[in-house]
Amino acid sequence: MELTSMTPTSLQRFLFVFFLLYSSNSFAEINEQKKAQLDLAIKQQPNNTEYRMRRAQFLFDNNQHQAAVDDYNYIIKSNKNFYPAYFGRGMALGRLGEIQAGIDDISVFIQHNPTSSLAYTKRGVRYLWLGEMDNAQKDFLKAIAINPKNAEAHDDIGVIYAQK
Repeated sequence: MELTSMTPTSLQRFLFVFFLLYSSNSFAEINEQKKAQLDLAIKQQPNNTEYRMRRAQFLFDNNQHQAAVDDYNYIIKSNKNFYPAYFGRGMALGRLGEIQAGIDDISVFIQHNPTSSLAYTKRGVRYLWLGEMDNAQKDFLKAIAINPKNAEAHDDIGVIYAQK
């Protein structure tokens, strides 16, 4: 079929599908390049916490949760007081089904960052996964008190209210 003989709707669909196919390949290539750059930086500076955190977040974002946990473990072993690594590891552990361990790590982060609306929200989500509605509700309300514009916490508290 020639592009000139296509109707506007079919041409739009064709271009959209072409864009999706092209974009997915480009995004995959970009992701591989980004990971290779992070791997090289870590190889050159293995104890650089910033590079390890970037790679751990990259791995988490790309559903490589165990590899992310491994990087977070390395960071925590190197510096047990680097609390953002506890938050990241808690997020990844939750995705791996180790929900209570995830809650425990996010709780460590919260102890040292009590004004993090995001941390209360994410811990609340994990409480929801365990069916601990009272703990989840407390965390969502705390998240909203810290940041009244936290849409995720508002949405999740709505889930609890709907279930009640």
